[in-house]
Amino acid sequence: MAIPGEMIFFCDKEFTTCLGYSVDEFESFTKVLKVVGEATSDEDIMDYFKESSFF
Repeated sequence: MAIPGEMIFFCDKEFTTCLGYSVDEFESFTKVLKVVGEATSDEDIMDYFKESSFF
């Protein structure tokens, strides 16, 4: 299996379960987590998704 570019992997301690994400996917995911963590209301989160073309 060839790795398609730069990837970030998360594995359990025994390396029996691993998930890989492209750097772009991981960066998008961390942006969402940051917005949710900093949001003061549901509207803040909805505004982010509307502005980011998720809907």
